[in-house]
Amino acid sequence: MPVKKKPLVVVTRKLPDSIETRMRELFDARLNLDDTPLTPEQIAEAVRSADILVPTVTDLITEELLKQPDCKLKLIANFGNGVDNIDVVAAHARGITVTNTPKVLTEDTADMTMALILAVPRRLIEGATIIPEGKNWPGWSPTWMLGHRIGGKTARHYRHGPHRPGRGAPGARLRPADSLSQSPSRRAAHRRRTGRDLLGKPRPDAGADGHHLGQLARIRLRLFIWCRRGG
Repeated sequence: MPVKKKPLVVVTRKLPDSIETRMRELFDARLNLDDTPLTPEQIAEAVRSADILVPTVTDLITEELLKQPDCKLKLIANFGNGVDNIDVVAAHARGITVTNTPKVLTEDTADMTMALILAVPRRLIEGATIIPEGKNWPGWSPTWMLGHRIGGKTARHYRHGPHRPGRGAPGARLRPADSLSQSPSRRAAHRRRTGRDLLGKPRPDAGADGHHLGQLARIRLRLFIWCRRGG
């Protein structure tokens, strides 16, 4: 009895060992063991030869690639939370199924948010950078790298987009970031409190009080944390 041929799966980047082991068991898997990003030409070749393509969020799967006359793809299984890197309309037009991995990063995002809430007011990243470099560090002093306590404060989540009632945790207040930045009274109150505007831009006489919002802005987060004592 002839052995059924396994589908050829091309994986564009190095994945966790357990996943690659399982893929070898189920498919004719072509893996990227040295994790070198594929060139557009290599991705085009994979589209022509593979039954299943497993790209990541950094691999652009364009209409031009999918329109190749010898494209034999049946499935694009994106290793990512979204599909922004894939022309889904072009894929569907060719009868190619597109999948992703939704909701797998929810807890991880929450963990990173908690890490930032702790690290930013306590200036952990700044301190971890200064100490190894030894930049003019005279030693410990009572006020050097003094941060802010988060006990007794309320975290407020500002995000872009329309407000969705009921989506926030108890005590949280979700508001569109644009509506806050356009409110003169809120801008003025925030600048008096922190020395910075809602997007982290310092005012000329700003002190250290607004340091944590400045750090969040510099690393281009869309999550702005406003801590208010006793809020």
